Amino acid sequence: MNKRGISPIVASVMLILITIAAGLIITQFVIPFVKNNLNRSTECLPFRGYLKFDESLEGNCYTEGKIFIVIKRGNFEKLSLEQGDKAIKDADIAGAQIALSSASETISLKIPSNEIFIKDSTSKESRLPAAGGIVKYETATNTNYNKAQIYVILSNGRVCESPSDEISLTPC
Repeated sequence: MNKRGISPIVASVMLILITIAAGLIITQFVIPFVKNNLNRSTECLPFRGYLKFDESLEGNCYTEGKIFIVIKRGNFEKLSLEQGDKAIKDADIAGAQIALSSASETISLKIPSNEIFIKDSTSKESRLPAAGGIVKYETATNTNYNKAQIYVILSNGRVCESPSDEISLTPC
């Protein structure tokens, strides 16, 4: 029988080519995956602390059947933040989500919506405060929630995972 194998040089070249090909294929998947997840994980960073519960007005409390919350909005004109090559603007925020918690349950309210109203307003639609502004909201509830957290909703619809601010609610 005539048995012939491949030469060690050809085998080495083939191994090197297979390794290079595998490396190129992996980088075609890994680099875009990491880049997309890195952008997603950092897009909320500039908005930390941008929406806050304000204690300068009476609010951030509950009574029988109602909750009052006062929110202050930051001002990017003063901050002039830059994130990479994209300027951060107030228009990058579509709204806010408020999580109200008690010992037994948590509910979420969105601004703008018709779930939470601006106190003493005739409008049945809420809105965020203007840049640098403060607004007092009220909502009807059957539960006395003792904690509130506020989350930024970005213009792409994403709700940031980390709260922009949180506060303990007290009886009014």
